[in-house]
Amino acid sequence: MRGPTKGRGKVQDVQVVINTGGGLKLFVVHTSNQGSGGAAAAGPNGGGGCATSAPTEAHNNPPNACAEAAYAGCHDTLKWLRTHGCPWDVRTCGSAAAGGFLDILQSAVAQGCPLDGESCYLAACRGDLLMLKWLRDNDCPWDLEDGGPCAGAALGGHLEVLVWARRNGCPWNARTCAAAADGGHLEVLQWARRVRVGP
Repeated sequence: MRGPTKGRGKVQDVQVVINTGGGLKLFVVHTSNQGSGGAAAAGPNGGGGCATSAPTEAHNNPPNACAEAAYAGCHDTLKWLRTHGCPWDVRTCGSAAAGGFLDILQSAVAQGCPLDGESCYLAACRGDLLMLKWLRDNDCPWDLEDGGPCAGAALGGHLEVLVWARRNGCPWNARTCAAAADGGHLEVLQWARRVRVGP
């Protein structure tokens, strides 16, 4: 990570490094130093997986920086990015769901970050029933694109999640069986066929 250059009122670039678990992602955040000493944040619980360092105001930031921070579980980095003007959208919540970070998802939604059905799908893919229940309790739609949460649970082999989703009104289609087959989950496929999903 490269820190900010000295000086008042100078526009500069600050590198934000986020460890996504699949490697480091580097974002260049364009900042304006208006005289404060700068800010710094570390990753979850002060860990070293995420880091930022910059002056007080950021401009023209990469649109996926918040999503990457959410996916990596970098709550403090996400807070810093938002404080410094980085945009977020449904990808931020989806990324928190994909990464398994319910605390980040809850915080983002509480601060107005929008949700879409992709978050339910991604929680189901992970087999994260607690997160899926929280999403539904907070009016996140099921979303049937690509088979929705039922297909996601089937793909991951998460029969308990699939059964819960069906019992709670989650729509499904033939993609559920295809996903179970794609994931190699015979027990899930047999259950889905037994209760008559798809043609």
